[in-house]
Amino acid sequence: MSIDHALPHQGETHNHSNNNNRKQPSSASSTVVYATSRQSSSFSRWLRQLAVVCRLNVLLLIRYWKAALLQAVILPLLVVGIIYGVQKAFTSDNGKITVGDSNVSTWTMEGISHCKPEPLSNACMTIVYTPQNAETNQIMNYFQTQNMARTNQELKIESKVWDDLSSVPKSDMGIVPVPSEQFIYDYALAHPDTIQLGVAFTKQDPVAPATAVHWNYQVYYNMTHATNITVKSGFQYTKEAGFNRQAGFDDPYGAQLPNMFRAIDEALLTFLDPQHTQAQLDYSLRSFPTADRVNGYSSGDSMVNALSNLMALPACITMIMVMLRVMKEKESKCRESMEMMGLSSFTYWTAQWLTSWIMPLIQGTVIVALGYAFKMQMFVNSNGFVMWAMFVLLAYAMTLLGLLLTTFCQKSGTALGFGFALLVAVLIVVPILASGMWPDLWVDTSSSSHDPTTGNPLPPNVKYTWILCFVFPFLNFARLWSQISSVALGGFDYKTNEYVAGRGFNYSTLAYLAPMEENWEGLVPQPASGLTWQFICIAVIALLTLYFDKVVADEYGRSKNMFFFLGGIADFFRWVRYGGADGLARHKSADAQKVIPYEGQPPIGEDDDVVAERERAINCQTDVAIRISNLTKTYTKNGPGFFKNLYLTLCCCCCRTRRRSNKIENRAVDRLNLLTEPNELFALLGQNGAGKSTTMQMLYGVTTPAAGNAFLFNRSIRTDMQAIRSTMGVCPQHDVLFNDLTCWEHMQLYAGIKDLPAEALRAAFDDSYASTETVKENTRERHTWIRSRLEAVQLWKDRDTMAGRLSGGMKRRLSTIISTIGDPNVLILDEPTTGMDPVHRRHVWTFLAQFKRGRSILLTTHSMEEADALGDKVAIMVSGHLKAIGNTTRLKNKFGNGYRVELALGHPTEQFPDIPAQKDLEQEMTEATRAIMPESVLLDKSGGVMVFGIPMQAIERMADLTAMLENAQGLGRVKQWGIAQTSLEEVFLSLIRSSDDRH
Repeated sequence: MSIDHALPHQGETHNHSNNNNRKQPSSASSTVVYATSRQSSSFSRWLRQLAVVCRLNVLLLIRYWKAALLQAVILPLLVVGIIYGVQKAFTSDNGKITVGDSNVSTWTMEGISHCKPEPLSNACMTIVYTPQNAETNQIMNYFQTQNMARTNQELKIESKVWDDLSSVPKSDMGIVPVPSEQFIYDYALAHPDTIQLGVAFTKQDPVAPATAVHWNYQVYYNMTHATNITVKSGFQYTKEAGFNRQAGFDDPYGAQLPNMFRAIDEALLTFLDPQHTQAQLDYSLRSFPTADRVNGYSSGDSMVNALSNLMALPACITMIMVMLRVMKEKESKCRESMEMMGLSSFTYWTAQWLTSWIMPLIQGTVIVALGYAFKMQMFVNSNGFVMWAMFVLLAYAMTLLGLLLTTFCQKSGTALGFGFALLVAVLIVVPILASGMWPDLWVDTSSSSHDPTTGNPLPPNVKYTWILCFVFPFLNFARLWSQISSVALGGFDYKTNEYVAGRGFNYSTLAYLAPMEENWEGLVPQPASGLTWQFICIAVIALLTLYFDKVVADEYGRSKNMFFFLGGIADFFRWVRYGGADGLARHKSADAQKVIPYEGQPPIGEDDDVVAERERAINCQTDVAIRISNLTKTYTKNGPGFFKNLYLTLCCCCCRTRRRSNKIENRAVDRLNLLTEPNELFALLGQNGAGKSTTMQMLYGVTTPAAGNAFLFNRSIRTDMQAIRSTMGVCPQHDVLFNDLTCWEHMQLYAGIKDLPAEALRAAFDDSYASTETVKENTRERHTWIRSRLEAVQLWKDRDTMAGRLSGGMKRRLSTIISTIGDPNVLILDEPTTGMDPVHRRHVWTFLAQFKRGRSILLTTHSMEEADALGDKVAIMVSGHLKAIGNTTRLKNKFGNGYRVELALGHPTEQFPDIPAQKDLEQEMTEATRAIMPESVLLDKSGGVMVFGIPMQAIERMADLTAMLENAQGLGRVKQWGIAQTSLEEVFLSLIRSSDDRH
């Protein structure tokens, strides 16, 4: 008779002839449409992948349009508006003279008055001169005579030369001879504010045939007296100390200097006159009209440099936003997912660099447009293109600097901290450098020296802090801003007491701008180099990003050697050695089939099938899909990092040995050996922490093995991971999806990364769908391949739903079909059906059963039913070791507890009125079963149902038992009965319980 399936039981159900047929998923409603990657050059593939990732970044930028609007328009408008408002608050008609100084009078100079000592000085010298000889003495006598006539004050000419550099006069002195011009300079440095004026004469005798004698003189003056730079409390300067001094202005053209020039000129003219007639020169001074000033500022433009940090604020905010977006992709493993599908890190960063131009271009345009709209002199009086380039390059370089910082971060919070720290640095440093301090990066402006012969200032010492400009782009911005503002902005000239409009910044100024000090010529850069250096800074930051992205360890501890870039040289020589790509491929294939000896002692009590599998993996001489040999993964308590790797690289061997010996190790996978064949679905079972996911992660390159190796179609996971990923599909344990992309956009994204041909996405579709779809949907019906995959897992109706809005089961279905894009040779599925309901789980099973043809699938799962339904070969892991391997029937026969017999007892009816009571019937059936099979065990009896366990050694008497049950059913004592083999779940639990390594 047939077996009734109404009884509740697990596992495989058999009829009375004991055929062991494994269940298969129901047939698919439609066939699988395949689309493989196109055959093209590596460069063409790279360009298409680059275009796909760029499209992704632009799409996400559009999705985050509010944040983009804030960065591109609102923030620049706010910054320019603040600066414009501050300018208006501290301005006086933009420097235009609307109200002149009506109290301007002419002043007739009265001569040189006797010096007045400073409050902290004992005495002073009015005038010193050099050299002392008969001619200069006569000249100074004429000087003294004419000056006394004007001032009624006698300036006594000292007869003795003052040559003591260390002493100061005890009383005020008039005209004092000194040994040399250098003495005047040195004495003024040694005793400030002691000498009021100095003059050095030089006589040039005629050279034949000329007969004229030339006299030159150099006047030295005290800047303190002339301009009131050093004002001491309690001292009131007089009119003689400087014209207009009482009004509180600084006037370098004070009365003393023109008085001195006039008096020396008169003395020389008198001396050179043969009759020595006293010369008389009449000079007078008069100032220009001065404009009224408000709050001490003659023009609001003087505030621009102080607020230059605000102009860099939009660039900093853009940098922080890009850092958060990249860190979000890093934390959510979206970038890792794209790389697992074959995207290189260089392609990823190149796409970031290209799309990062969008926001700076818009931002720079908006800032310059607002500057012109507000008629700010910094913009109106400058070359518009230079201003635009300055802001664009700043924003772009800062964005790239933010990308560089993300390579050192594993969490968004850390990256955000770096971003705001850099923002604070910009707000502090930029206004300081923009105010004129930027030359300190190139020269030592704090010290000065003079030529002892000529007295001319010598070039300052060179500094090399400008190297920081190649890493921190805001330094270049501050320098260029300062240089532009120095000629574009107007300002108050304290020498003339007037507002001076900027002469403007143009292309000629870009090429050459005179330095602030003459002796800085050639030591400080020109404005044009500010843009050039910004490009160099961008290139340096990009290279550092590529380097540290490889060297800094990620959350899995993966990192490359500090000199990894030298590996390309070894690869080239290896390519030459084996005669090109074909020879290298043959060499790798031979390596994949080499005997790999087993290391260490095998676990005690290892199963025979596991031993046989290990021997096959060690001595594999044929091409297989996956060969895993001695694969080991060990986690340490203090995992590796960039600085730890640097320390271990530099320290001595004994230090490394001692440091490593102190680490606490946990071996997650211990010398795993197994093989999988093409057209085979290999199911890997195990408890949480058994090592399943770790094994998967080593196979698709998320984590590196501590020992051993694995080959996927003859490619090593240690050396050829990039090539493996291009032909591999991965569904990780946790969903890795972009929350702001739809199912449709996910499929297009990963199809582009896999470089599927365009015709695979635009093939004609069955016309039978046309009557049921809208016009919009008809345009997508031609995408046969994408539609077939979405329909296979029941996601076609949700194709336009954002991934962030999908349920957990829908996300797993989407992740599963994403892994099949490109029809990979190897498909790795890590618990793909977790969280799915039974209906959709069956759809996924059906799809996988069809899709495995021609490829190898490695599956991990906690569902024994799934492994039973899909697995051609099943392996069970416990604590990193392989405990059992084989097909499901063999595992059940070898490790199971035999069979289960379930009986539903009958009860008295009109047809069978002589049925005994239930308790007596249970006793009767127990005795009848044990009479045939004494080894049977009553497992359960409740509710009129009895369950017997039949061991494997009693299988030969199964026919007698079924005959007895059929006879009892004919007598009404048994209503229904069934025989089932031990379930895979029971086999799994049995192995776990019996394992010495169980958790």
